Amino acid sequence: MEEKNHLQNDAGGAAEFEAGMIVKGIEISWTTWGRMRGERLITGPVSYLKAEGDSGFERIYSVDMKENQELEIPKMISLIKAGILPDSILITPMTRPSNLAEILANRGFIINEQPPCMLL
Repeated sequence: MEEKNHLQNDAGGAAEFEAGMIVKGIEISWTTWGRMRGERLITGPVSYLKAEGDSGFERIYSVDMKENQELEIPKMISLIKAGILPDSILITPMTRPSNLAEILANRGFIINEQPPCMLL
């Protein structure tokens, strides 16, 4: 049996590898900003950087809800509306559920594709 490496395209394997590298770079960037600035950095199914006070960077930079989406998405929306979670989300190729932007748009959130924002 021939073994394939991670760069060979086995049903999207290369694309998935590239997406994973992008997401890893995003994670490194946001966690570095958080540590440098002393901001509150939370990692988990919803990973985010929350500014202490009224200034600073804050963003949800990773959402990976594999289970209980029907419960977790409304909970996340409530936390955003309460100001506990940042009101800005970076959607990446690895965001789960993959249609999170559309789900949030259907619940009154605005999708902003203006610079310097980027949808991957």
